[in-house]
Amino acid sequence: MPPDEPNNTRACERHPSSAVVASCDACGRSLCLRCAVPVRGRVYGDECLAEIIGGDLVAPPVPPARWRRPSSPAIGVGFAIAAIATLLPWQRFGQGAGFLGAYGLAPRYSLFCAVAALVGLAVWGSFAIRTARPGRWWLPVLRTCGTLVVVTAILHVLRPPSIGPASVGPWLAMCGGLIATVASFGRSVIREPSRIRQTL
Repeated sequence: MPPDEPNNTRACERHPSSAVVASCDACGRSLCLRCAVPVRGRVYGDECLAEIIGGDLVAPPVPPARWRRPSSPAIGVGFAIAAIATLLPWQRFGQGAGFLGAYGLAPRYSLFCAVAALVGLAVWGSFAIRTARPGRWWLPVLRTCGTLVVVTAILHVLRPPSIGPASVGPWLAMCGGLIATVASFGRSVIREPSRIRQTL
C-alpha cells in the first residue's frame, strides 16, 4: 500500500463503524468520510479546522429584524383625515351643523367615529416613533379602529340623528377610515436576512 493512501482497515475514532478515508493533516487523527473536511488541498478534522482556517470560519453576525413603521404613513394619514373630519360639520341643519360637528350631536354614531379615529391615530403615533419592533396586537387594533370609523360614518349617513342630510364630516371620515383600514392590511414587517458566505 502506498504511504500516502489512508489505511481503510482502521476505524474512525468518532465513528467506529465507518472506514477511514484520510488522516487529519494537523493532528494525524483518523477521519471517516463524515469527519474529513477538505480545505485548500488538505484534509482536516472539524476540531482542527477552526485553528487552521481562523477568522474565515466565523460567520458575520445576523442583523436584527428590521421593520417598517406602521405599514407606511398611509395609516396615520387616514386616521388624521378621520380625526380632522370630526371637527367639521356633520349635519347641514340643527345639531352638529357647526364646528366640532361630531361632538355636538347626541352620543350616537358620530361620537363613536370620533373616538375610533382618535384612538387609531394615537396607537399609530405611538408606534411610529418607536425603534423597536412592537408586538402582534397593534395591527389588529389599527384595523379595528379603521373599520369602526368607516362603519359608524356610514351609519351616521344612513341614520342621521337630526333633521336634514349629513354634511361633509362623515363622508371625509369614511374616506380616512378606508385609507387607514386598507393600509393596515399592507405589509408592515420586512425582514431580509443577509446571506452568510463561508469561504473555505
